[in-house]
Amino acid sequence: MKKSLYFLFIFLMPIISLLDCTSAKIVSNKDVGFNKKLKKIFVFINATKDSKSFWKGMADRLTNEFKQRGIESVFYLRDPLSLETDEDFSKKVSAYGPDGLLIIKQTVTSGDWRVGDYELSIIDGETKK
Repeated sequence: MKKSLYFLFIFLMPIISLLDCTSAKIVSNKDVGFNKKLKKIFVFINATKDSKSFWKGMADRLTNEFKQRGIESVFYLRDPLSLETDEDFSKKVSAYGPDGLLIIKQTVTSGDWRVGDYELSIIDGETKK
């Protein structure tokens, strides 16, 4: 799991930082007892309309990187105009049966999708923590 988290931070942070010349603050809150190696990940990206092409490219690159590490993955880019409910989304995740759920969302924005705070969370599929 540490390698997976390390990979995500090492791979994602340079790409995100290239979008603008701003400083990055990384805060980690990993459960010390969690050392599970994920083999099947469902990635949920809460994207804005303007950022969809960026996140589609990111999903393609992450899919390739996951494959090289023996990790099966599926990506879901949420459309802000979607009428899908949380229950509909939960059914998709359950149907896939992942070891983990990676959630990427922008929590703070300045009106421009390239500027803001991004939160990445990994939730264990078994314990839901």
